[in-house]
Amino acid sequence: MGQTVESARMSVQVKHTYKNALDLNDVTDDLTKSYVDTLSNGTGANKAQVVFHDRRSLLTTATEELDLAGTLVNAFGVVTFTKIKEIVIKVNTVTAGYRLLVGGAASNAFETFVGAAGDIIKIGAGGILALSSPVDGYVVTANTADLLKIDNPSGGTVEYEIWIVGEGSIA
Repeated sequence: MGQTVESARMSVQVKHTYKNALDLNDVTDDLTKSYVDTLSNGTGANKAQVVFHDRRSLLTTATEELDLAGTLVNAFGVVTFTKIKEIVIKVNTVTAGYRLLVGGAASNAFETFVGAAGDIIKIGAGGILALSSPVDGYVVTANTADLLKIDNPSGGTVEYEIWIVGEGSIA
């Protein structure tokens, strides 16, 4: 069990140039803002122990439930998360109207990142969902709150990538 999370970093940058062309001059509002979370090995605030990432496909109207506490496999073994610190889901399919629905498993739902049981987040074609809780994390409870449901209600296959970093162990 020599594997450790040496570092994990999530970076989000927003940038815009907003212009108003007036009669005698142009007024411009430029903004560049970066948000960065950096995690090191361990447990507690700004710490993580395990990582899972994958490229996946869901056929038309297919659903999958990712068991965050015992069936996901990374390069070192079976991952069991106890807290999620960062999660990114990127929909690679760019067909208009295609999307993924995240959350809302019928039982044992991992939903500590939403307001109420059954809440669902929609990620549109080409979209990105990025969640971060580097201090407290989103709690995963094995056998009662560990299934992350990913649903494809679209008219064709949706390809996506997922990256999860958190506390837990590898078996």
